[in-house]
Amino acid sequence: MIRDFPTKKGMASVMWLNNHISFLKRLNFLKAYRDNMLDSKRRDVVFLDETWTFQRGTGKTRDWQSGDFRSCSIKSAATGSRYLVCHAGGENGFISGASLLLNTKKKPKDGDDYHGDMDAALFKKWFSTQLLPNLKKPSLIIMDNAAYHSKMVNPQPSSNWTKAQLMKWLEERSISFRIDEKNKDLLHKCQAHKEDIKYEIDEIVAQTEHKILRLPPYHCCYNPIEMVWGITKRYFDKHVGRGNDFSEANMLNIWQEALDQVDAGIWRKCCQKVEEKILHDCARELDNPNLIQEVDDTSITPMDVDTDENDDDDEWEDIADEEIGLLNVSGVDFLPELREMEVPCQEISKVDSQSSILPRLPSCKRSLFEAFNQEKSDQSLSPPLPQISQEELNMAVSYVVDNSEPKVTSLLDDYKDCLGPDDTLIKTKVKISIYVRDLKTLYPPTWLNDQIINVYFEMIAERGAPSIYACNTFFFQQLVRGGYTSVKSWTKKVRIFSMRMMMVPIHLGAHWCLAVVNFEDQSIIYYDSQYGKNDPCLQALLDYLCEEHLAVEKKPLDRTLWTLHHAKGIPRQFNGYDCGVFVCAYAEHISRGEPLNFSAKDMYNIRGQILDEIISNVLHFPSNTKHYRREN
Repeated sequence: MIRDFPTKKGMASVMWLNNHISFLKRLNFLKAYRDNMLDSKRRDVVFLDETWTFQRGTGKTRDWQSGDFRSCSIKSAATGSRYLVCHAGGENGFISGASLLLNTKKKPKDGDDYHGDMDAALFKKWFSTQLLPNLKKPSLIIMDNAAYHSKMVNPQPSSNWTKAQLMKWLEERSISFRIDEKNKDLLHKCQAHKEDIKYEIDEIVAQTEHKILRLPPYHCCYNPIEMVWGITKRYFDKHVGRGNDFSEANMLNIWQEALDQVDAGIWRKCCQKVEEKILHDCARELDNPNLIQEVDDTSITPMDVDTDENDDDDEWEDIADEEIGLLNVSGVDFLPELREMEVPCQEISKVDSQSSILPRLPSCKRSLFEAFNQEKSDQSLSPPLPQISQEELNMAVSYVVDNSEPKVTSLLDDYKDCLGPDDTLIKTKVKISIYVRDLKTLYPPTWLNDQIINVYFEMIAERGAPSIYACNTFFFQQLVRGGYTSVKSWTKKVRIFSMRMMMVPIHLGAHWCLAVVNFEDQSIIYYDSQYGKNDPCLQALLDYLCEEHLAVEKKPLDRTLWTLHHAKGIPRQFNGYDCGVFVCAYAEHISRGEPLNFSAKDMYNIRGQILDEIISNVLHFPSNTKHYRREN
């Protein structure tokens, strides 16, 4: 636990706490990135970074030769002058006009890198004159924590400060101290009056429509420009010295060629690969019920060290205790909306009986409710979340208490010891391969995977055939990324407009939702167990219907007759891992025309029901509606 750090001693405690601070910063980054991705007014993501090269290549000194006249000559062992490179880009390619290639040192020392040549003044000039003016849309600018990226407007005291500097800082703020006090005592007084840190670059960006997001320490894997540098340098190394010309003019032309090789398509692939990694970490850490350590957006500053220090050498002394506000609850998850804020309540180390949790619940519940009523809501969240009533809080606390009791025997328990090895293939009649390892995702607190949802939706569609069509879990993701043409062939054997309804599972990175297209009522309804809203999703599906109708039915669809809704008063989720089960339960009930008469307390049994239905290849409930094919 992070609050135990005063009991640790020596360098081990510093390393231990730094790891935890890095973890908290990663959570902040993941949350901010995902919020922007889900925002209806999503900002373009721009990644920036610096690297280096030499006049004769990036350090490569020998090249294979042939008798072909197009072959380059063997490079000299000398690498020539060194050049500092700074650039930025995103899914649409490099930012036009933002390239910086600067000759830094004629004779660099062995082992030097580019950090010794870049400083805050040079970076600020490039950022202000070459990057910001060339950003055409509101952007989220992502960069690492290099010291020259984060020069403070108001430097804050740290353990590196001399006694004279500490005393001067206290004196300027009229804070009393004794001359004979030791450095650590002076530093403690300084930290007690610590000010909000302001960075030069952040102050510049605050005057624009853009935002800055800093990478967590040691997380270059979240920056696709690292892959872009590799592609660029490989091309440069292969062609530098063309025609045995190693002049600076020729070198600059070849470097520009290397940049031109990385077009928008390559950038997009690099960004998608990194985004998959980020979303995977979001699912693993932000909503993991076994890792409920919640952090407010502003609880950890992006970097809290002197500007002359390396960006990744964060000092634990500079992180105030109150900045690490965590709620560590093992096996308990409150409303997702409440998890977005710092919760000032007691820690609950283990929920093993009703008696261990009940004494803490009233104070915890009161703190949550008071915190939520403050006019300090996070406006960046998307989809937007509604206000929480006292009744809903009572339901959440009731859910926690009820689930602290031992669970009654269900089908999950019956199957637990007889499923077999993970790689055992389970035969289904819907022609989708599924293994025991997929079935095990039905055991809480695990999220359902795509295979379970795809199989279950196909079983629902087969039961309701020919009036129900179920989309694959990848349908909506592909529609958003590639537009109508990328999913046009998915329904080439089906006339969806002859159906009664179409069910579309929606995956938001770490949360499952459901959209139901009702062709009879000409409506699209969005079901979210966390009561979120997603207007872009509804509009995207309506746009798809218009294009599909024109392509298949050969006439335009009158979209003015269609209505878009967000389902209200539906069963609500109170933990971070049952969203997929809610989606399956919504779809199963809606397909039969039944009311959604279940609740969060039923999720354990519904998981068991789904498991039994998949294994037996039969849904428990027959359809209650009359199915027929509509003729247009």
